[in-house]
Amino acid sequence: MPGRDVKHRDVYMKVAFIACLGFLIIMLGDAGFARTTEQVPRPAESGFYAPYKIINVFLRAVNRGELIIFDQILDESMLIPLRVEYIYELDSNNQSVKVYSELMQPLPLPVPSGQTLIFHGVSAVLNAKGHIIEVEAHVWPRE
Repeated sequence: MPGRDVKHRDVYMKVAFIACLGFLIIMLGDAGFARTTEQVPRPAESGFYAPYKIINVFLRAVNRGELIIFDQILDESMLIPLRVEYIYELDSNNQSVKVYSELMQPLPLPVPSGQTLIFHGVSAVLNAKGHIIEVEAHVWPRE
């Protein structure tokens, strides 16, 4: 009676598929499930502006001469802004943003060991008033 076992298995698979499909439909239609997806905070709701607005704030700070690294003031013509990062301090209400930019022309940096490093990018943290408060240089060894 091997044919009978195959029929029972096919019926069982169909019932299991329909049950799983029904469960999925119920979960997707559940109001509680919908509420949890609406509770995820979005940057626009937290007071942060769209990334391109932040880039404009960053470039205004750069044009005011606030981006200084290795005793050199960088200007807008030297940068290609590529990324905006939103920073939330967990132990306070401080919020800031970091903008990562690459240099249009990477700059060589000689070091005392005789090796040359290449300064290729910069990250700048902006406070809520749009001023640069922290700068990080991204430097790679010359290959």
